[in-house]
Amino acid sequence: LRGALAAGVGLGDLNAEPEPMLKTAVSGIASAASPDAARTAACRVAAAVGALGPKALVDHGVVDAIGAAMRSSGKGNAREAGALAVGCLCSVLGVAFEPHALGLMERLIQATMTMNYLTHSPI
Repeated sequence: LRGALAAGVGLGDLNAEPEPMLKTAVSGIASAASPDAARTAACRVAAAVGALGPKALVDHGVVDAIGAAMRSSGKGNAREAGALAVGCLCSVLGVAFEPHALGLMERLIQATMTMNYLTHSPI
């Protein structure tokens, strides 16, 4: 796991305390300016929440930040970071993330659809 996280998180962050890393990662989801930044933020969130436990999702507003990122219009990288964070958190927390993931499902589906798709009638 350390090797996989090192690719997306950065070697310096592996020795960082999880709480400050989580705060940085949560803000990184909304401000992701590239696909690389989106993946890095998602991996950081999952690594920090994995270390702190599921309670950190509520204590640090992680779910709210992910939902806001997936709602952001014109910020494709932020929406991607939010969707990737959901996937990473599902992998790290498993069933413990399920109650939080349910509230994000509608946003996750909307984030993956384009407006053109919504305006076309089914074939």
